[in-house]
Order: sequence, then structure tokens, then C-alpha cells
Amino acid sequence: MRIVADENIPMVNEYFGQYGEITRLAGRSISPEDVMSADILLVRSVTEVNERLLRGASVKFVGSATIGEDHIDTSYLKGQGVAYSNAPGANATSVVEYVFAAIIEWCCLKGRVLDSLSIGIIGVGSIGKELARVSKALGLDVFCYDPPQNIGASGQVPSAVMRADIISIHTPLTTEGSDPTYHLVDDEFLNALSSKQLLINSSRGAVVNNDQLTHFLSERSETVDVVLDVWEGEPSVNLTLVDQVLLATPHIAGYSFDGKVQATAMLAQSYAQLFAKPYIGPSSSNVGNDREAFGIPAHLSLLHGLSQAVRYAFDIRIDDRKMRRLKSLSCSGSSFDSYRKNYPKRREFSCFQFNYSPDQEQLAQQLKVMGFHIAQVCAEPDSNSIFNSPSATNI
Repeated sequence: MRIVADENIPMVNEYFGQYGEITRLAGRSISPEDVMSADILLVRSVTEVNERLLRGASVKFVGSATIGEDHIDTSYLKGQGVAYSNAPGANATSVVEYVFAAIIEWCCLKGRVLDSLSIGIIGVGSIGKELARVSKALGLDVFCYDPPQNIGASGQVPSAVMRADIISIHTPLTTEGSDPTYHLVDDEFLNALSSKQLLINSSRGAVVNNDQLTHFLSERSETVDVVLDVWEGEPSVNLTLVDQVLLATPHIAGYSFDGKVQATAMLAQSYAQLFAKPYIGPSSSNVGNDREAFGIPAHLSLLHGLSQAVRYAFDIRIDDRKMRRLKSLSCSGSSFDSYRKNYPKRREFSCFQFNYSPDQEQLAQQLKVMGFHIAQVCAEPDSNSIFNSPSATNI
């Protein structure tokens, strides 16, 4: 049996090696010739899976290690009798952590207090639900909108969502139906925002009209702050827009190692179930479940303590700096893909343990809500920087 897989899907050998010979290729360049004799095709969002790719191929199973389906012609697969599975929810934790990394950086820059804020969530699937849960637990006022799930009326984003301090988008990309998301964020949407708001898009690039956003930001001296992880025309992006937004990252919100491995596991389990094959996952030692402990000086404010902890686990500023370097490179598209291909192993917050002193209880509880493990230490740290500490009582 022959398996063709996107080279950016981790642990394919560990999960699918038991089923056949694996060929790993760059996702954007997978061609009809590559899959002609394949039995299994494993992709991410950069590979368009349709009749052009699969006509005449022997593929019996397509697995997409992503939540979105706009790159998959599911009707064609069904008509050809090709089994299909994706990985809904696999990267939900990773994306939510990305959103909070962005929010906390924004709070530090603007002097905002996290638990005094409101958040409007557009799209309440796996990611939106998890973002709403964590946001509520952290004390934010939460407003949601998702007409296909009967959350809000069709046709117009509710004013409560539009007036929220933070608006975070988590929709699929759709062009048809009563509520298409293509260019959902356009001039009309943008003109309803104020300079005190933060807009985050980590869903699909074309949900935001990038040209209109560029014009909007260039025309106003005081305007909404924007965080973009996804871009129209990827891997080529609007480099002017990169300069204009508060934080720019190269489609890595869902790129935690843990989320990607979970997606691979979900596809392997689905394949085994659909084709009555045995499923034997790798041992936990191969996946990497070691937890890293750290501490934070007790004199820091709650916000700066949160900032230090989140940066310790995932420093979004590093990805922002890397993204902005694309402006100095002649081949920004290939650089965009290269950065994603060689993305450093990013672990989720659950892989880190905050060792805290008794007077850091509030910080510890907020970090626990965000997914960190917490453990109390007896003595107050006297360091002026984050430190590792193995001596703690787990909570």
C-alpha cells in the first residue's frame, strides 16, 4: 500500500507506517502524478483535493489534518467512493492559546485589564466554543455569533459582538448560502469599529478583504488594532498590510506540535475504523509528554505575570518578527512556506507547570484556566527573571 503525505504532518511514520510505504511531499506541490498510484492521501490546508488532483488515481482514503474543509471537494470524493476524514478540534487548544497570546500582548501595549474586557466570537465551532469557555473563566464578557449553529440571526453581526473590545474570527471559508464568510470583514464591517478595539483573524485569509483592510488602515491615523495569522493569496501576502497590523504571523496559530500530532492520530484512527484495520498508536514517550516547570518573580503585576508565563511557553513576538522579515526577502511566498515547514516545536500550555509562591494564587488560577499546570512552592522566588524549579507540590 502506498501513502502520500504532506511533509508538514508530524509523526506520519509512527501512525501510518503500519499500513504501507510513505512518501512525504511539499503540500503545495502534490500533483496528480504523485497520487496516481497512491492508496492513502494525507494533506493539510494548502493542498487542493479535487477532481483535477484525483482523476484516475487509485486513492481510497483522503485524510486532512485540519479542521477546515474549503480545500477539499467532498462532493467529488463522495461521488467517487473515496473515504474522507478530517480532524475537527485537533488544533482548537493551539488556536485559543494563540488568541490569548495576542490579547495579552495587546493588553500590555495598551494598558488594558484582561478581566475587564469583552470578546465577540464569530464562528462557534470547536475553536470558538473553547475560546468562549476560557474567556468566560478568565472573567471576560463573551458574545457569540454563528447563524449556521442558530447563534444569532442570519445576515448581520449583532451589535454586541461588533462593540466588543476584542473580535476574534473562527469561521470556515464559505462562498455560498445565506451567510457566506468570504470577505465577511469588508469596508462596512471595518467602518463600524473603533480605535479602542482589537480584531483577530486566525481562521481563513479571505474571510477578511485584505485590500479593503489595507486601505482602511492607511486612511486613518487612529484605527482598530489588527492581528492577522492568515492572509489572502497565501503564500504570497500583502506586505504593506504586514506593516500595518499590530501582530503578523505566517498561518501558525494552530501549529502546536501537540495539536498536529493529535490530528495525525485522529486520521489514523479514522482510517483504521473505516477499513477495519488494526490501530496501534505510538508510545507516549515518542510523542513527548515531559512537563517543563518554571517560576515568575512575585513582584510582577498580574498582567505582566501572565505575559511572562505565556511568552515562556509561546512568544508570539518571535513569529511576528519572522513574518516582518519577509519584506526584505525577494521570494516572500517561498519564505512563508519555508518558515511553516521548519517551524520550531511549539508545545501547548499543558506541557508547562507554573511553580508559584503563596501570594501568586490569583496568577496561578488564571494560568490554570489557560491550560497551564500549577504547583505551589514554599518560598517566594527572589530572582528577577523566569526560572526553572523542580521543587513544588502539584495542584
